[in-house]
Amino acid sequence: YLPGTKHEYDEWKENKKPIEVKKTCVDCHLPLVEGSSTGSKGEHREHIFKGGHFKEQLQKAFDIQVKFERYTDEDWVVVRVYNLGTGHDFPTGYTIRRVNIYVVGEDKDGNYIGHGDIDIMKPPRYSGVEGTQVKDKGWQEFNFRSIEFPEEEGGKLRVTLTYKLYPADNGTVIYDKFFALPALKKREKNSD
Repeated sequence: YLPGTKHEYDEWKENKKPIEVKKTCVDCHLPLVEGSSTGSKGEHREHIFKGGHFKEQLQKAFDIQVKFERYTDEDWVVVRVYNLGTGHDFPTGYTIRRVNIYVVGEDKDGNYIGHGDIDIMKPPRYSGVEGTQVKDKGWQEFNFRSIEFPEEEGGKLRVTLTYKLYPADNGTVIYDKFFALPALKKREKNSD
């Protein structure tokens, strides 16, 4: 426990849902499984606390939406991250845990046209600033201006989310998907 840092239980307690309808830690992290436990048959709670060390657990916690916007003369990639109802923030735990969003663009010929990355994380202890973590059943938008949309159709954007237990960790890729980039000329016609 790090003084000055909200942990999972604190976030759960501050969640505005009535206690009787909230999931508890056990509901998600110790799921029911078939098999015998201490000699009894049927279902019992799994004995491994599945959390940030388990890719499949992390993948159940969030979803994303990718949008392409034009503001004045700048192209923006907007990645919206949703917390699907964890009962706590995403990511949660210590401030050193984070989710890195990395975006990289290519034109139709596979030429690099820009990239960007942002960490979703809690603020440092005692900083007095808001973090970028996503609240339970909430969402946050992360904006990237560093990718120039291609002039012709056929460009693509790769979006990768990597969960890191600490900053120097290579992390676990929890999301990796390609999206078609809108062509610059086509967007100019549609912007009227």
